[in-house]
Amino acid sequence: MKMDVSQKYISSWPTVVFFWLTALVCCVAMTVGCDNHQDPIELFHKGEYLDSFRIFNQQAAVGDIQANNYLGIHYYLGMGVTRDFVQAAKLFEKAALGEVADAQRNLGIMYLRGFGVEQDYHQAYGWFFAAHAGGNSGAKEYLNLMGDNVTPNASQIAREKVRNQIATGASVVQR
Repeated sequence: MKMDVSQKYISSWPTVVFFWLTALVCCVAMTVGCDNHQDPIELFHKGEYLDSFRIFNQQAAVGDIQANNYLGIHYYLGMGVTRDFVQAAKLFEKAALGEVADAQRNLGIMYLRGFGVEQDYHQAYGWFFAAHAGGNSGAKEYLNLMGDNVTPNASQIAREKVRNQIATGASVVQR
C-alpha cells in the first residue's frame, strides 16, 4: 500500500508535536493580540486607564518585561488601579532586572523617595547609574542631584551592587 506524503508527515511523532506547539503559540499570540491593535500607551494618555492596564497585564503575562514598567506606573500613579507604591516598586524592579532603563530610573526614584521601599540613597544611585548607562536621559539629572548624598566610594559600591543584582536577577524589594 502506497502512503501519500501528507499521511507520512502527519503520522510522525515529532511533526505532530511541532504542529500542536505551533498551534498553541498561534492561539496565545491571537489571544494576546486581540487587544494589541490598541496601543496601551495611547490608551493611557487618553485617560482609558482600565483598558491600558488590562492590555499591559496581558502583555506581562506572556513575558513582555517592558509591560511590567508600565504596570508599575499605573500603580505608582493610581491610574486604573488603587495607588500602591509597594506593588509599583515590585513591578519596576522586575522590569529593571530585565534591563529596562526606564524601569531602572523609576526604581531609583522609589528608593530616593522611600516610596514602597525603605529609602536608600545608595540603591537609588545604583539604579540611576544603571538607567543612565542603559540610555535613559532623565537618569543623569538624578545622578547630578544625588552627587552630594553619595560619596565616590559609596557610588562605586552601589553601582557594583546593582550590576550584581541585574546579573543574578536578585530581587531586594520585599515581596
